[in-house]
Amino acid sequence: MTELLSQIGGIDHMWLFNYQQPIFGMIFFLGVYLLAYSVSQNYGVSLISGLISSLSSHVIFYQSEYHPQGYAFIILVFLLVVLSRSWELKNKMEYRILAIIFIIAFTTSHYFSSLFISFILISLSCTLLFILIANRNLSSPQLNIFGVEWTSEIFFSSILLLIIVLSYHFYVFSGHINDYIHIIFSANPYNAPLVSVEGSVPFPTYIIQNIRFIVLILGFGSICYTMKTKTHEEILFSIICTLLIALGIIGNTLIFLEVGRIVAFYETLIGVFAALTLFRLRDIWLKSLNKRTTITVLLCIFTAGIITLTFFGGNYIPAYYFKSLGQNDYYWCENNLPDMQKYEAVGKWIAGFSPAKPIILIDTTRYFIHSAIFFWGETPLDRIIVFERYPYDQDNNTLITFNIKGNRKGDKERQIEKTSRVYFNGEAVIHSV
Repeated sequence: MTELLSQIGGIDHMWLFNYQQPIFGMIFFLGVYLLAYSVSQNYGVSLISGLISSLSSHVIFYQSEYHPQGYAFIILVFLLVVLSRSWELKNKMEYRILAIIFIIAFTTSHYFSSLFISFILISLSCTLLFILIANRNLSSPQLNIFGVEWTSEIFFSSILLLIIVLSYHFYVFSGHINDYIHIIFSANPYNAPLVSVEGSVPFPTYIIQNIRFIVLILGFGSICYTMKTKTHEEILFSIICTLLIALGIIGNTLIFLEVGRIVAFYETLIGVFAALTLFRLRDIWLKSLNKRTTITVLLCIFTAGIITLTFFGGNYIPAYYFKSLGQNDYYWCENNLPDMQKYEAVGKWIAGFSPAKPIILIDTTRYFIHSAIFFWGETPLDRIIVFERYPYDQDNNTLITFNIKGNRKGDKERQIEKTSRVYFNGEAVIHSV
């Protein structure tokens, strides 16, 4: 998409790299705002929802770097807005057309996102059908906890998304689905600790890592309250949010699933329910205290603290803010930041001094080497190959490029030692075969 924008609009690539992702973040905020308004009809709830979701750590991670899943979040949020409106306004053809457009866009946005959300929407349709059948067979009104009506729009969109996604991934882009199915049945689950142990990490990092549970508790309060409100939009999104939480637990304990990506999708919705809880604390649950102004001030301070900590502390901490500290495993990702100017220099060296139509071999620990060779090195992707899968010694028109920070096994080091170093800038190195 960046390439198309550059070619059609005559916009410089680097300008797009600098401003495209912040623009995506603003559009995502607008999408969450509209999504929350379709549920609450309240501008305050919509504003707080947009801030909590768009400033969540995983969302920031995917939308601050050049990653297609950050784009997938935007398409998903607007798809959910359209589905919500189509459920509320029956037989509106314009919303069905919009749903088809967003489904097609979502299918091609990101390989994991489209597969995963198609599964979520199918599970949503099955859950709605189960609740509908249960409601019809429960004679007691007290047991009829959800007032659900069957909606053909949700079922139609779910089936259509599944068909398009599977067709695309089996016949157009089959590599990822085959690899992912293999990983699910062969890899171990994450088994990551849910709560950081105090004392093993610095106190500020401990607070930042565990503040996400405050948002979960706030959101879970309104998810449970859905059984009382029985509004269709809340039921729809509470089921999706619950499915995401359940799959995250399964991926962490039972089978391998992309837990980090699942958490990112959960964060796009939990902000809506967390904001609903904050307003319900003031307007319903604590109304009997007759201290509306005091409660409002306290909730504003509380909310501002959560948003500030998750925004400034939820991503690369302390890499950007405490650069003097050493590398530690307990930080989010890591704080050993790359020097992007050196990667640019590597790419430009390949563009200017490499043989004609070279094969560029890279280590599996790519860092930013792959993108630098493709962009600044002006090398097609089909000529950038992981060298452990390629008989490099059979082709003299070959360069090996890697980052010295990557961990290479002994056999790879021995293979590299047989080649000649032709470029090194302190972080990235190029060898000639």
